[in-house]
Amino acid sequence: MAGRRAMMQWFALTVTIVLSLLIQPSSSIYCDEDDCYDLLGVAQNANASEIKKAYYKLSLKHHPDKNPDPESKKFFVKIANAYEILKDDATREQYDYALAHPEEFFYNTARYYHAYYGHKTDPRAVLIGLLLILSSFQYLNQWTRYNQAIEMVKKTPAYKN
Repeated sequence: MAGRRAMMQWFALTVTIVLSLLIQPSSSIYCDEDDCYDLLGVAQNANASEIKKAYYKLSLKHHPDKNPDPESKKFFVKIANAYEILKDDATREQYDYALAHPEEFFYNTARYYHAYYGHKTDPRAVLIGLLLILSSFQYLNQWTRYNQAIEMVKKTPAYKN
């Protein structure tokens, strides 16, 4: 009994360590390991125009068309991502919350993925599309069953002329 309990504790400890190594800070889902504000060189309390100016300044310097260096291209992708996050007020608010509350990893991750992959289509359009698809399947099913019934009747000797 004591050996089994020790084995369960060892297993729980191992799982905890593995999960803690796999889970990244929630701020890293936004700008990888970098801070979006640091990438653009602005303070966290910067307004939208300051963020835009910083992005345009950096993008002119590191744009792949103007700077052929592969490292510069990677940096350009990072600053473009940082700008996409910080230019939208809702996404910026989520990012700031993730920075202020890194212990709420799952909540911050869910908010991030909901913002980027959440519902972007009007539910009424989805419902109408679904009804059209189901109606067409129902029509095809009835048509097939009707044709099968006609073929069965044609094969029945009592109905042959």
